[in-house]
Amino acid sequence: MTHGWGITRKEGIPSGITPQTCHCRGNDGVHVVIVRYDAFEDIGGEQSFALSLIDSQNSGMVLSSVLGRNHVGVYAKALSNGKPSHPLTQEEIRALRESEALP
Repeated sequence: MTHGWGITRKEGIPSGITPQTCHCRGNDGVHVVIVRYDAFEDIGGEQSFALSLIDSQNSGMVLSSVLGRNHVGVYAKALSNGKPSHPLTQEEIRALRESEALP
């Protein structure tokens, strides 16, 4: 099923994927995964997220946004041949694993 701008929902999504996770693959082979989560116990609504954009060479980036009560942090980390430029959070690791970029 196509979701605008050439993104197609990945068929055969593995079991255990929650509605807060979206898998898509663009026409150029870029795999997009977004993982939404609650960064802090007192803030609900899964407003924080980790977004991975990975190509067939396991290169690309992870973009994360962490919502706090008084601030929002946005972080971008490069990935080259499956190796991240900076340490990853568990949510970023989950997004990369679900995009098949990490074992």
